[in-house]
Amino acid sequence: MPSTDSTVAPAKPSTPGVAPGSLLAFVHIEKCGGTTLIDTLRRTFCLNHIDVIPLDRTSMLFTRDDLQRARRLRPQLASVSGHSVRLHSDLDSQGDQIAYYTCLRDPIRRYLSEYYYFVERLGMQPGFPRWLDREDRHNFQTQAIAGAPNLVSAKAMVDTRFVEVGLLEEYDTFLSRLDSIAASASGQRLLPARGVLNPRRRQGGLPEPKELLEKHGDAIIAANALDIALVEHLKTSHRTITAAESPSAIASTSTSSPSRFPAWLSDHARLAVYRAYRNLVYKPYVGRLPRTHCLPTYHCTNVNPPVAPPNRRAA
Repeated sequence: MPSTDSTVAPAKPSTPGVAPGSLLAFVHIEKCGGTTLIDTLRRTFCLNHIDVIPLDRTSMLFTRDDLQRARRLRPQLASVSGHSVRLHSDLDSQGDQIAYYTCLRDPIRRYLSEYYYFVERLGMQPGFPRWLDREDRHNFQTQAIAGAPNLVSAKAMVDTRFVEVGLLEEYDTFLSRLDSIAASASGQRLLPARGVLNPRRRQGGLPEPKELLEKHGDAIIAANALDIALVEHLKTSHRTITAAESPSAIASTSTSSPSRFPAWLSDHARLAVYRAYRNLVYKPYVGRLPRTHCLPTYHCTNVNPPVAPPNRRAA
């Protein structure tokens, strides 16, 4: 997919602050710490959070129709997340109060992390040149934000349509701000994070990041040039956290409940309740079996795309 930097106006500017009752919508960008955050969302909101699944099996986007269906199942819905939650969908096309937020990551680290994930978890054939040829993974954060490799549009959306955009390298700051946003939107504080989840499963024989950078550094940078510029834009426009936004200050001034579910319910119990509801109620409701769900981009046919045979001149 060719890169472009033409000016595209954002679809809808956001209003300052977060209105009470706003739906929290986590735009989960792959390999940016989202699994760890979703664990926090599941434990905090329990049945009032959904890791969403598009009803259309071929779709990569969670739509307004999908949201309406989820709300019919769970009218108290306070939080959604997923790789299919994207701003270029039509979620807020009818004026719904939706508080979008996301977390970005150092583009080079994210790109290498996703390569290891595809090989070690999804069964992609090893071979970094093959990964470099996959244009669908180039400038992935820019594409996830703007719906296209368009830096100007992505910057505009970061500045106007998200209530918060964090950096994985500054995760504590991001989580502190998100805690305040959650309190404004839902009256609930986030439960403490449980540390990094879903660590890399190292597979023998794969080159280490340093080796890949030494051998393919220029190509890696070229494949992530827009993402590098987007993260730099975020860093330069991102305000420094103030003392009033620190976790201790927020907790000391908050009058909201830490959770609407019983305080005695342990983390393990909350997750067990959530998983049972997701697998036995939500997935059948959207026509899926109670098993691991993945978007079409992660299906086996797309993990190892066919390689075109080399051109040969007739003898």
